[in-house]
Amino acid sequence: MTEEERISLEQQLNELLTRSEWTAGDAPLIEQLLHTLQTVSAENKRLRTALLKVNAQQPKMSSRLRDALYE
Repeated sequence: MTEEERISLEQQLNELLTRSEWTAGDAPLIEQLLHTLQTVSAENKRLRTALLKVNAQQPKMSSRLRDALYE
């Protein structure tokens, strides 16, 4: 999920919360879902960053290929 998609969903959920069609029990559930969405989105971003860092530290070539090129 991109940042733009997340922001769009947050705006849509906030619009739904302002409608009078909801019962009193619906608002806390929607707020909890919005909070979960924000948490998962932030965790996803952290995991992607960590994965990119780990992959950047690993050699790009296999050891056999590297040895053959250096001969």
